[in-house]
Amino acid sequence: MLEAKFGTRDVWIDLTPRFRAAAETGLVAVIVHSALLGGDPISGNSKRLQLRYRLNGRYVEEALGEHSVVLLDLRRNAPTSSTSEVEVIQAWYGEGILGEKGFRDVTDQVRSALQTGTRPVLSGSLPGVNVGGLRYTIIDYRVRGERRLVAVPEGVPISLDVTPTDVNSARSLQVVAASYGAENIWIDLTKRLQQASQNNLLGLLVSNDLVPEDPVQGKTKLLRITYLLNGQRHDATFGEGSFVYLDGRDWSKGNVPRLRARSASPHPSSGLQVHEAFAFRGVLGEKPPVDVTDIVAKELRDNARTIVPNRLPMLASSSAFATIGIIHYTQNDEPRVRLFERHESVTLDP
Repeated sequence: MLEAKFGTRDVWIDLTPRFRAAAETGLVAVIVHSALLGGDPISGNSKRLQLRYRLNGRYVEEALGEHSVVLLDLRRNAPTSSTSEVEVIQAWYGEGILGEKGFRDVTDQVRSALQTGTRPVLSGSLPGVNVGGLRYTIIDYRVRGERRLVAVPEGVPISLDVTPTDVNSARSLQVVAASYGAENIWIDLTKRLQQASQNNLLGLLVSNDLVPEDPVQGKTKLLRITYLLNGQRHDATFGEGSFVYLDGRDWSKGNVPRLRARSASPHPSSGLQVHEAFAFRGVLGEKPPVDVTDIVAKELRDNARTIVPNRLPMLASSSAFATIGIIHYTQNDEPRVRLFERHESVTLDP
């Protein structure tokens, strides 16, 4: 875990020590909310949890809006030869960061309920913990030997997906299912995101712009998506304001994939090379992104590896640029990616 911070604009709470401690257990699970992450750093503004880490040798950055659920499995568990269709390995119920005081073990309760064919609903306060009903049941389970991890909101009947994973070897990124909404109202986005990710790349900002109209007014909406990345299944929940960026392209050392062919822009004597920078609105892949490689590379060279996007004329005036942008670069030949938002300064690490 390289960095974990919660906030917005240029006001952040550093959560790196807490997330590093969680990562040492091999499993990071947390619900993103100010009440659970050290307080509200800037009242009246939407906040995000920003994570940067290495997973299986790859540099990853995530920007997660409030009410997102982080499920990060760092363990290396090979599939087993279990003959059971469904095997619950462990289950927890609570709030905050898994491993801290806000969770308790409910493995036996979940196993017993599923064996009898019922769909348990876990709810109720925990001793000494009460921050507003932001609790989840997190279940670590196997389906015919395949390891899966899922988070179920408090009060929602637990139902584990036992559908076999159909891996298309020709695609490293596969969207299995996607829906946007809240409570019991959900709009299916599966086909749309499947089409948008045909090139093994998916990017979007989670907001009501994804749908014709607000499905549940006055409620925080979520994007729930199940996808396969390099053959591994992920069940993710993203809150409004999240930047979703899934990249299944080949990022082996020495290789930096690009949306369009171009040469890298080197940063003299620093080991930094900007290979590509682009900005977009809506869903990446549905409309061509705005290529901002040259202007971003120049700004990084002239301003000590830092850019402020809304001060750059091309970004500030572009009708095609709403909120999100992406920089692909290498640092001493290590491929990296950074997400950027229109109103936030970005500094690339050495």
